[in-house]
Amino acid sequence: VQLDGLQETLAQALGGRQLPDNRAHLVGMHAQALVDALVPLNMREYSIASIPEDGSLQLIVRQERHADGSLGIGSG
Repeated sequence: VQLDGLQETLAQALGGRQLPDNRAHLVGMHAQALVDALVPLNMREYSIASIPEDGSLQLIVRQERHADGSLGIGSG
């Protein structure tokens, strides 16, 4: 598929798109039409810190809650 003027696989393109709760209208769409119909995900800022000697990685994730009470895509 074409995305922002670049050729990408369907999997790559869908990785940056938000799937709606109701997907019935997407069934049977051509790959390019499907990508074009989906909303891009918002940019997320994050940082990760690790101490190699510990052999582990710890993350702190702030949960996003929208005005309607639903949770954010990544933190929900």
